[in-house]
Amino acid sequence: ICEGIKILRNKYLKELDKNKWKNNKNIKEIREIFKDVPLYPVKNFKEALQCFLFVNSLFWINDFSLIGLGRLDQILYPYFQKDLVDGNITEEEALNLLKDFFTNLHKGYKYKSNELLGDTGQVVILGGRNIDDSDASNKLTFMIIDALKELKFPDIKIILRIHSKTPNELWNKSLECLLSGVQYPLFSNDEVIIPALIEFGYSKEDAFDYGTSACWEP
Repeated sequence: ICEGIKILRNKYLKELDKNKWKNNKNIKEIREIFKDVPLYPVKNFKEALQCFLFVNSLFWINDFSLIGLGRLDQILYPYFQKDLVDGNITEEEALNLLKDFFTNLHKGYKYKSNELLGDTGQVVILGGRNIDDSDASNKLTFMIIDALKELKFPDIKIILRIHSKTPNELWNKSLECLLSGVQYPLFSNDEVIIPALIEFGYSKEDAFDYGTSACWEP
């Protein structure tokens, strides 16, 4: 698989080396990213987003449909936080990158749709309850909601994992998003689902890290 990815990556690099791109600053930056991503660990927020787009596209072009997007606020947060602390990115820049990221995921949504337009399975899971009973939401949780509320795409959709310690600010942000007419987030109750998963036989660690595959239920 890695050899196949390397062959495809090299084809992209060859295309990006063509003269027509030589004065394009954005293309030059993408080329630098593709020297490492996705074959080696990402180093920053932008590389994490690009790595996600690269791998996700491989699933779709190989006829794997209804691809859930996972707990993006948890997956991406370490890279976002490090870039903020190191002064490599501002929150405004990160928000714009998120909007570009979701815009790219939204492309071809008619092709990606299953029974109905927008039924793509591209579900983002946010928030949730940590194994120590604390709340898992972070700054990216709010920023992702803001980005998708502004974009108003028929997909991607948000599932917000809720529990008794979900912050009021996050409830308010979610209700603002719903009232804007985008019809998400949908809500998933950790205090019902996590015990049920453990009772079913999942490990405690996996139960607390649950997601959804391509629909609304775990």
